[in-house]
Amino acid sequence: DSNFLQSMPKTNSSVFRIGYLGTVRNQLLEFKALFEACNNLKDVRVDIHGGGIDLDSLKSMAKEYKNVYIHGPYDGVTESNNLYQNTDVAFLGYSVENVNYQGEFEPVKYFEAILTSTPIIATKSLNIGLQVEKNVIGVAVNTQNPAEIEKAILMLKDDGDFFSTCREKMKAMAPLYDWNEVVKVLDDIYLKSKNYE
Repeated sequence: DSNFLQSMPKTNSSVFRIGYLGTVRNQLLEFKALFEACNNLKDVRVDIHGGGIDLDSLKSMAKEYKNVYIHGPYDGVTESNNLYQNTDVAFLGYSVENVNYQGEFEPVKYFEAILTSTPIIATKSLNIGLQVEKNVIGVAVNTQNPAEIEKAILMLKDDGDFFSTCREKMKAMAPLYDWNEVVKVLDDIYLKSKNYE
């Protein structure tokens, strides 16, 4: 549905907001690196929304940091748009060793970020990072390296032109991922396959 996720102005905030929306699993090293990267950035906060097998470990880890907030599960249908509106940058850090994240892997969060014009920090050596760099919709880094993550955050936070460029490119890409357009493609596939029965 076109109204489910859409590009909206970000809400005003005195801090730069790094967000993750989704299931929390097999990313503890990436989250630890993100928390370390933001630890000394007083005008940056991290918000993690979602449940998952690593939620309790993440909550324990977050206790060491003053600007990290673990919110737990949320209703994706009713809350996603508002959460993205209150997120300046989406963090999409994944382990390069995990076979589930190799190849053409692009998580739903990638498409949600595009639809909501939320620039991305992604894992450089995975397809998602290649897509982020190719389309100029954020920054791709080693998401297990706090120094690289911090540099990416500062680039997006401090370079308003680059941040705006990322958002504009995402707005231009968004129609490609509109659900109504996806359904048309699926309808064509189903009709063609029916003709071969």
